[in-house]
Amino acid sequence: YDDWQEGQEAVAWVIINRYLSLQFPNDWIGVVSQENQFAGYIVGKTKYENGSIDSITWDYAYFISGLMVIDDFDSIDYPNGFTEDYLYFVSAQSATRSNWQDVIIIGGNKFYHK
Repeated sequence: YDDWQEGQEAVAWVIINRYLSLQFPNDWIGVVSQENQFAGYIVGKTKYENGSIDSITWDYAYFISGLMVIDDFDSIDYPNGFTEDYLYFVSAQSATRSNWQDVIIIGGNKFYHK
């Protein structure tokens, strides 16, 4: 099991938890298009098309997003050390805020919680 897979699953769970939360938009596009939060589909698609990520990485992200859209959350594993209590993922720039605490790094992504 690779770290990049856990990273994708952790990001998926952040998106799912935000989607289910009353503190964030209640639609998938509204959640993933929040400013400075997620690289998003277009960046990933561009990297896939120019060959800077491989098809396995892209296909797995596409597979996970399909599970999310059909509300099959149980099919997406929680990565080690990551639980539903850790709702928030913030960029490194905003992680200096004193009310955020470092939780874990998975697949190169930093996850924080309040």
